[in-house]
Amino acid sequence: MACPVVTGHVEYLPIIIIFYKITEYQIFSLIILILFQTLINITMKKYLFIFFVLIVGCTAVKEIPKSLETYVWDFSKYTEKGFYFYENCYNGNYKLVAKILIISYAEGIDLYAEGKAQYEGTYLFKKLDWDEILSVIYNKAIEYDANAIINFKIENTSKKYPISETRYKDVPGLVISGDAVIIEDK
Repeated sequence: MACPVVTGHVEYLPIIIIFYKITEYQIFSLIILILFQTLINITMKKYLFIFFVLIVGCTAVKEIPKSLETYVWDFSKYTEKGFYFYENCYNGNYKLVAKILIISYAEGIDLYAEGKAQYEGTYLFKKLDWDEILSVIYNKAIEYDANAIINFKIENTSKKYPISETRYKDVPGLVISGDAVIIEDK
């Protein structure tokens, strides 16, 4: 008994791959479909219809574009005023005047409520204004006559925000902390 031969189909495959971005799943589906056709001998029109249904049904995969983001915390305007930030402990003489902890969460825009999203609970979060957060911790330290913050830390955080009675959305945020001190040997 001779092996079944697929005729008239292999020549279409390279053309399809050139004109469509076919995923591995779609190629696998196409191979299964070709094998299925040879077994039950469906017509070419039905084959093309099923193929295009697979293409349309499986093209929802979106590529994530490459991006490069750079963030800079500019401390120069504070050092010009004689105020310093240290990530670690300061080895000189100092007097601890306050421990400061600031938690800031991003503002979210409800895209569904604005008619810009198909699904409820779709939010766009604005980037946090780092300069504003930095000025808040600086101003708090100045209230205690501090001239530096030691053990300065920045960490990512999030909190659950209720968007309905049973659903929550994670809201991104930052935790900024440090010890406000008066450096005595400056």
